[in-house]
Amino acid sequence: MNQIERFGLLRGASLLFSWFGFLVSVLAFGGAFVGCGAETYERRLEETRKYFEYLQNVNQALTPAPWTEFGIELRVPKQFELIPPPSGATDAQGHPQPVPPGSDPRQPRFLNLELPGLLAAWRATVPVDTESGTRDLPAYLYLCSNHFLWLQKENDPDVDPLSFDVDFGRRLAPLVGVSPPTADYDWQWTEERIPKPGSYVPSKLFDTITFEVTIRGVKYDLSLFRHQAQDIHVILMYLVPQDVAPQVRLSRAIEYSLHTLMVSSEVPTTKPAAKPATRGF
Repeated sequence: MNQIERFGLLRGASLLFSWFGFLVSVLAFGGAFVGCGAETYERRLEETRKYFEYLQNVNQALTPAPWTEFGIELRVPKQFELIPPPSGATDAQGHPQPVPPGSDPRQPRFLNLELPGLLAAWRATVPVDTESGTRDLPAYLYLCSNHFLWLQKENDPDVDPLSFDVDFGRRLAPLVGVSPPTADYDWQWTEERIPKPGSYVPSKLFDTITFEVTIRGVKYDLSLFRHQAQDIHVILMYLVPQDVAPQVRLSRAIEYSLHTLMVSSEVPTTKPAAKPATRGF
């Protein structure tokens, strides 16, 4: 074998090894790509599974249809039933009207309390663990807002809808045994985002606070959840006996309910909507 033949043989072998190395690299890269794609698929599959599990938990904990009124939407824990509003809650055209507290059966008179801005109320019967056994006791949910204050302001410019929170606190202060809030002083609310950011639904900012009250010898947690959609203020007040049986999972249902709260930031008005201007050609 001469030098030229030897050089050709070596060159051929070098090219063969180069192509073999290239093929190995391609296969390795392809394998890594396939592995990466499989990991992405598995991760998405797991997220989908968790999402549907979340939806199942929500649907098992809450009423199937939301309460929708006054620009507010809310699904409540399934144990709660809506207390019907009085007949004077709508006008002849079916438009919602404010109900005088003294004639509203939804008001918690058993607390010697009249809630301002009451829009809806619910009642439930829940099992409570006591030393003498399990008792069925009532629980309540009240939804209040400054909705009607905005309507009243149209006829009375002195009405201040943004003072709703302070007025609510003043009404409640004697019951919970604390100083009433003022324009310069408020209770020690805890600011929470519910649900936590990164959950399956957008998180909303709430101010929360809980007081202990005793009703007919039974200790209750009075929990307030305050939420604002710009100038629309909403307060949810849960009145729940302590030591509710764990299998009811009421605390989790209340949190899921807060996930569903939707409040329109549009200020209510009795004035008809302006007609769009017509354009000529």
